[in-house]
Amino acid sequence: MKKLILIFTIICFYGIPAKADSDPNLLDKTQTATVDVNAMFYVVLDPNNTPVDRKVTWVTLNNTWTGSANITILGTIATGAWNADAVDISDYTNLTAGTHVSLTDDTFDVLIGDVENGDDVNVPTCDNVYDYIDAQSFLTTVDISDNTNLAVGTHLSLTDDTLDVLIALVTNGDDVNIPTCDNVYDFVTEGWTASTGAYDLGSATSLEIPNGTDPDVDAAGEISWDSNDYALRGFDDTNQVVIGQKLKILNIAISNPDQLADTDTFIVWENHTGFTYVIERIYARCDDQAGDDGDFTLKEITDLTDNTALTTIEAITMSTDGTGLDYAIIGANDIDHATIEDNHGIIFDASADDLDQIKICIVGYLSANKN
Repeated sequence: MKKLILIFTIICFYGIPAKADSDPNLLDKTQTATVDVNAMFYVVLDPNNTPVDRKVTWVTLNNTWTGSANITILGTIATGAWNADAVDISDYTNLTAGTHVSLTDDTFDVLIGDVENGDDVNVPTCDNVYDYIDAQSFLTTVDISDNTNLAVGTHLSLTDDTLDVLIALVTNGDDVNIPTCDNVYDFVTEGWTASTGAYDLGSATSLEIPNGTDPDVDAAGEISWDSNDYALRGFDDTNQVVIGQKLKILNIAISNPDQLADTDTFIVWENHTGFTYVIERIYARCDDQAGDDGDFTLKEITDLTDNTALTTIEAITMSTDGTGLDYAIIGANDIDHATIEDNHGIIFDASADDLDQIKICIVGYLSANKN
């Protein structure tokens, strides 16, 4: 009964007249239209019998919800289904629309142009899916670990957004087990041992083979590069052999050069290799002149059809006395013109010396530095 009288008293406070003789304290109070959570209410208990006055807060007065297993006191749905009316998206949520979507009242849509059958559509030029996405600015950076279904296999790891290859750290001296493979695919996926397949290295820019100052080979098919003597070594089932060497030697012998006039010239070598020949040393010998020196000049002919298109390589005087001969040795730094280009040649230009024979040895190499 007391609870019903309490409710009636509160309703009267909001506008229904109360008995003035119930509590004379109500007569001098001014009515207010609004209150906040800190407001205190004056309450009269059992006004018709023996009145007792009390005070109560606005929160206590209004918060009579005790909560349940599914809905907390604060109104959060913990479990169970939502049984109220549908939530109005535009009025009661903070949902907003981006550049390529629209939100009108409660209608959500994708913004696309009005394209009909037969219309021309401008699609940007792109080489792959990444370019297409980038050109349209549809996406920014995608979080790999959170927003994709990327998974890794046995030999890879994915930690957050970091993708890595799982390899064992091999140090010098460790034993490494390399499986047998038959082709380049097996080599890439398993390792390299003896193979009967073909290795296609056509897209590589260079290939390093065994090399050193004395890189011995001792089995058929083995090759190595001798960095001391600049030679490619191979094996012929019995011996190590030189397959190729950097130095290319030109040996020239002139018999009875005294029969030539000092204005006579003739070609002793032509370069048709496709490369430029670079002279590193010149050795020259002649019969002993008994105190007199032997002379001649080597020249480059730049047009093999014109004996006058000449550039002096070196004027050589064989002035060093040997036993029964005179000789000269000219190093690379002392040669006036050391390069003989492709389709050029070397000319011997005689002198007036009375010589029986001249032996010339030119040491050089073919330069591979060309386009």
